[in-house]
Amino acid sequence: MKKRYALSNFKLLAVSIFITALGVSCPAFSQGVEQSVKDANLATAVRAAIIAVPILKESTLINVATSDGEVLLSGLVRTQDQATQAIKLTSQVEGVTSIRDRIDVRGW
Repeated sequence: MKKRYALSNFKLLAVSIFITALGVSCPAFSQGVEQSVKDANLATAVRAAIIAVPILKESTLINVATSDGEVLLSGLVRTQDQATQAIKLTSQVEGVTSIRDRIDVRGW
């Protein structure tokens, strides 16, 4: 059992070294990973801004997707004011370069 565990750790170490070497030797790979992290952080910041407003948190279903600073807002809201407010909040988040609005207004 100990040998199997040691072998498993060795494989994990080998894969980690390979990925690190790949990131060092391949700047495009590193930049792609870095951009993915930036996009994820930006999406989280936009979501946080939206749910910080009680009326948006409680009565909307807004999805956030990001790519290179561009934010796509999609989903459902009850009123046009909610959609407008979500867009305005998104525009105030640092790092947002443009916004695509695909929010549907439905008074469910």
